[in-house]
Amino acid sequence: MTDLICLNLDRDLNPTEFSCLLALVSDEKKEQVLSYHFPIDAMRSLVGNILVRYMICRKLEERNAVLRFGKNSFGKPLLFNDPDMHFNISHSGEWVVCALDSLPVGVDVEEIKEAPFEISKRFFSREERTFLFNEAEEVRNESFYYIWTLKESYIKAIGQGLSYGLESFTVLPGSNWVKHEHGNEEKTLWNEKLDARHVVALCTAPKRSRNVEKMALSAFIKIALEALA
Repeated sequence: MTDLICLNLDRDLNPTEFSCLLALVSDEKKEQVLSYHFPIDAMRSLVGNILVRYMICRKLEERNAVLRFGKNSFGKPLLFNDPDMHFNISHSGEWVVCALDSLPVGVDVEEIKEAPFEISKRFFSREERTFLFNEAEEVRNESFYYIWTLKESYIKAIGQGLSYGLESFTVLPGSNWVKHEHGNEEKTLWNEKLDARHVVALCTAPKRSRNVEKMALSAFIKIALEALA
């Protein structure tokens, strides 16, 4: 089972909330959060880290204070307390999302803007470009983000970062297969619009079920402070 929480940043943190949440993260994370120039970036980073901690503590029935994190050689975050616990986080626009699983998992959320179609020549496979430009013009913009988030979620699930070329494989909306030159790889691939302007994608092991929760910021802050303090 994959757990996915999609957190809507429907308002800003007030100073008290920011301070209380900041006290729950590592010193290294504190420095990172406080280094951001724009408050929205600091909030996304802080809330994202709190979301990871909340989901791990809930799943493992562990205290926040004992959690220890690291990264693999490609920069993918790891939990030293339980290396078999996989998690992944993404944030964009008004959403922060986190996926948690006992098997490798990747998640990506993107705000739907005017799609930069020109980069599809560099980062999309030939089959993906054909699919995209065969779409009706009125849905092509959204289709770009459906493909992009699926590709990002797969790259994040395999944990190799952008060292694994985005153009070297094919993923298409509605399919659970990742196509490579050497053959096909089965995954569980899932897309959904969170609202009119944001799309999320999840990549997990084959035939994996999922539990998806959507939460507003105010409700999350209350339960997170109670669970992690």
